[in-house]
Amino acid sequence: MFGVGQKKGFTLIEVLITVVLMGILSSMGVVSLFGAAENAKINDAAKNTAAFVERIAKDSKRMSTPLCLKKMNDQVINVYKSTDCSNPSADLLYDHFSIEAPTRFVAECPNMGTVCTVAENCNVNLLDGTSGVFKPKIGLASLPVSGNICIQYGTKQHFAITLKSKAENFVRFLTYEDDEWSW
Repeated sequence: MFGVGQKKGFTLIEVLITVVLMGILSSMGVVSLFGAAENAKINDAAKNTAAFVERIAKDSKRMSTPLCLKKMNDQVINVYKSTDCSNPSADLLYDHFSIEAPTRFVAECPNMGTVCTVAENCNVNLLDGTSGVFKPKIGLASLPVSGNICIQYGTKQHFAITLKSKAENFVRFLTYEDDEWSW
């Protein structure tokens, strides 16, 4: 009934080739998935930081109280009811904002000259305790004149920036990867 030439199933070589191809395709997908997760985390941190800065500026105007930003550690920004955060006291603490590791706040971003001109002065770090001060002004926005908050993904050369320049009346964010800034 059954002929000698009939074959049922797969040979060992066919199974091994299939497993190797699936492994190669899976590894490519995992690498791109990690890259997408990294991009999402740093973009989310920059957007949330920009929204927080705008909210603090509006709170300063609404309350007619100066508020200043101060970096407490790599993941936390504190806001104090003061015009100077160089040596803040705990009783003046108004609010705080934190981001999740591995993203972290850093002192400066690379290639800031490509983001804004020297005249715009947006290369000033708003978290140094003196530059990120929101002073209420009647009829005007209380956003600082210009400055930035730089965020880095772990120790990689992948950055995001929350930026306020003199030319714009809002806070925007950009990301830095492969030696260039983009929206």
